[in-house]
Amino acid sequence: MPATHSLCVYQCINTKQTRLRRRRRYKGQEGENERQKWKTIVLKKKM
Repeated sequence: MPATHSLCVYQCINTKQTRLRRRRRYKGQEGENERQKWKTIVLKKKM
């Protein structure tokens, strides 16, 4: 399925970006948004 494939590619890119971002500390709401985004991605992956 093409949809699944694009999701996988997106996850790969997102994982790389998150690793880079971890070096930099988020302040307040921005960091909270990032954490929520990551949680939703992890939940989708499990389903």
